[in-house]
Amino acid sequence: MVMTQDLRATMQLMVTEIRMAACDPTEAGGIGFVDNADDRFDTDANSIHFTRDIYATNNTGNPDGDTNDSHEDINYYLYESGGIQKLGRRTGGAVNPQPVAENITSLTFSYLFEDGDQGTPNETDGDTTNDLADIRLVQVSVTGETAEVDPITGQTKQRTVTTWVKVRNLEF
Repeated sequence: MVMTQDLRATMQLMVTEIRMAACDPTEAGGIGFVDNADDRFDTDANSIHFTRDIYATNNTGNPDGDTNDSHEDINYYLYESGGIQKLGRRTGGAVNPQPVAENITSLTFSYLFEDGDQGTPNETDGDTTNDLADIRLVQVSVTGETAEVDPITGQTKQRTVTTWVKVRNLEF
């Protein structure tokens, strides 16, 4: 029960934030999905990194044309801490992630691109390469397991939650 609630809450947070990826109301440019040299911090099959302009430095609530404010540069990925696999959320380029959920065994992303291709960014499909700017939908799949072993089966229980997210700020 706790695992299911954790997965639902985790998915809700991720869906809400991914929906607003690439929000650029001032048309500053350079806002959207991100590719980094470090595999944990890029947009691929096992992590997602995006920016959005939704806050102003002066807390007026109006976007200010950059992604330097709180919760505008977001990255989700798996990491291990204390022997426990966790889903982490990193904001603003912070070194250490905030734990979103524990006992997460799998986190995967798949993307639907403007041309109808499905896969991961920078993957070549025929004669075209899937670009970050062409992402239109993101499939998120999170698998968690119970911390305790079931006394009857002697196994942990696992559950997977999967959903598609339409990125509202990109044309479709």
